[in-house]
Amino acid sequence: MWWQYSDRQSAPTLISADDDATQVDKMLTGFVDWNIRSEVGRFKLGYFYQYTHLEYSNPPLLSYTETQTHITQIDYKRSKGRHEFATILQWKSDQGLGDSDPPQGGALSHNGIWSVSQQMLYKWNSDRLMFSLQGRYERHSEVGWIGTYRADVGLEVVSDLYLGLFHGKNFRTPTLNERYWSPGGNPSLRSETGFETEFYLKYIRGESVGTQLSIYQFNISDLILWRNVENIWSPLNV
Repeated sequence: MWWQYSDRQSAPTLISADDDATQVDKMLTGFVDWNIRSEVGRFKLGYFYQYTHLEYSNPPLLSYTETQTHITQIDYKRSKGRHEFATILQWKSDQGLGDSDPPQGGALSHNGIWSVSQQMLYKWNSDRLMFSLQGRYERHSEVGWIGTYRADVGLEVVSDLYLGLFHGKNFRTPTLNERYWSPGGNPSLRSETGFETEFYLKYIRGESVGTQLSIYQFNISDLILWRNVENIWSPLNV
């Protein structure tokens, strides 16, 4: 179990050219889990909570949002010989409240997003070969069904030195602040989708020593970036 609290103030803010603008970020994060070991594998039940308060001031405008994230998940893991299998069942909920003074429209008022997902992972190791395959299937309240995957294979070319290839499909939905921040939120944002490929050279010595050199490429569609639109910062798909 652990809890963490942070309180940060920026003046001027990094996203504003106006020296009068200030930003306050407050965040409380907590996590607790329970482990159960049995002959059929290891089970873990976990709960994650995060509260975020974001306040932006650029007189005469004052904007704020408060969001809460709840994540409950069940992990199962089993190893047998050279094989390892794991699965994660997760439920996530985001709730938000926010507005601006003077009102700017598009206020974040008790908007909620939820998702239910299952993730499965398989690993196989031989004397010189490492292989893993991971898949995730998710039902999201905003965009429906989502599927992603990751595959990784590595070959030991000399003792403790592996040459490998990784490839995966990524997906990111817009956050509550990106959709409903007032002013500037963009409710019509599309989700980011993309693929990543990586070639790597990895050195592993036991369980405590290792280093890696990588060459990778990301291809992202509908990337979400904040842009200054008529002196109001707003997220856009580019």
